[in-house]
Amino acid sequence: MILVWRWLPSTTPSSLGWPRASKHNVSLVILVHSAPSNAERRHVIRATWLSALPPDTLALFVMGTGGLSNDATWNIQQEQRNHSDLLLFDSMTEDYFTLTTKVRRAFVWLHHNIDFKFVLKADDDTFVRVDLLVQESQKLKSFERIYWGYFSGDIRPFDPSTTDVKLCDLHVPYAKGGGYILSADLVSFITENQERLVSHKAEDVAVGLWLGPLKMNRLHDRRFDTEYVSRGCTERYIVTHKQDVYSMQEKHKSLQMNRVLCSHPAQLRFSYDYKWNKLPSQCCRASKTDYSVVNDWELS
Repeated sequence: MILVWRWLPSTTPSSLGWPRASKHNVSLVILVHSAPSNAERRHVIRATWLSALPPDTLALFVMGTGGLSNDATWNIQQEQRNHSDLLLFDSMTEDYFTLTTKVRRAFVWLHHNIDFKFVLKADDDTFVRVDLLVQESQKLKSFERIYWGYFSGDIRPFDPSTTDVKLCDLHVPYAKGGGYILSADLVSFITENQERLVSHKAEDVAVGLWLGPLKMNRLHDRRFDTEYVSRGCTERYIVTHKQDVYSMQEKHKSLQMNRVLCSHPAQLRFSYDYKWNKLPSQCCRASKTDYSVVNDWELS
């Protein structure tokens, strides 16, 4: 039998299969957003940074499979049969304009089907030090109302005429979409209010918008290299975005052979400490080198 995950808009588990029965109660869920055509990326991620997950961690690749050809559907079914780690939405096609819907549906499914503490949303061009991420999460004083990543608050919409929201000329503070973490209670809030929440074409902006009014702990962490282009490579990085398959393999090889992330450390762009005591338009002046990250995060 081919095991294919389907999104169910209820608390009823899918009859089409689960990865493992022991994975229903976990500490960390990793949702890697992918596309049906990116099989090579998924293969490399499984072989590198997902290859030695802690026992209380669950990783799933999230995809829309609407409109696929018969051959593409067969390939996805074979991949699911081999790995049983795909979360598939068969009523949704894959494109930029459905990214927010995919994030929301994944959170809703997660809320109804998995007992967890945190979820990491990542992309299939992201490299994650899962071991360090788990260690750092254990340092938190509370597992509630956590929104953790690399924040921005001074970004103007690329094209304001196409956005679904008309709030201000800057996006509300949000964690960059290459990788961010939410605690389970925030996922529950999104799930319970999904029909009342406004949409936005950029999924990371949408999450910041949905959670904006809540009293919570925003953790700005310079060890999350999650912008539209990588800032380089330093040993302090936990999450690194915009990595091709070769870069992922090289980082994994370096960790396995030399116990260092970066075979050639490099600082390509400066980072910033988020100034939570300033207006969002004054939050983010890039002037810091990530070689000398001292504080693990700045708390809002």
